[in-house]
Amino acid sequence: MSGYTPDEKLRYGQLIKLRRQWLKDQELSPREPVVPPEPLGPVAKFWDGFLKPKSLWRLYTYKAYKAKAIWHCGSEAQAVPR
Repeated sequence: MSGYTPDEKLRYGQLIKLRRQWLKDQELSPREPVVPPEPLGPVAKFWDGFLKPKSLWRLYTYKAYKAKAIWHCGSEAQAVPR
């Protein structure tokens, strides 16, 4: 006698189905995890706001840099004499 009995085949199919369902259940949905974020401390809050793009300090720093670069180099880039 060789091969699986009908009961063994049924059980094997059920195990495969359960494993596939378990793997599918392990995937996180876009809503998970639904844990509220912890509030930032004072230092982390400062750096979070400081490093955001288009924050006020970045705009002023960029303007100051551009003004200094124009003042230093003139309105046009000049060739350096050799």
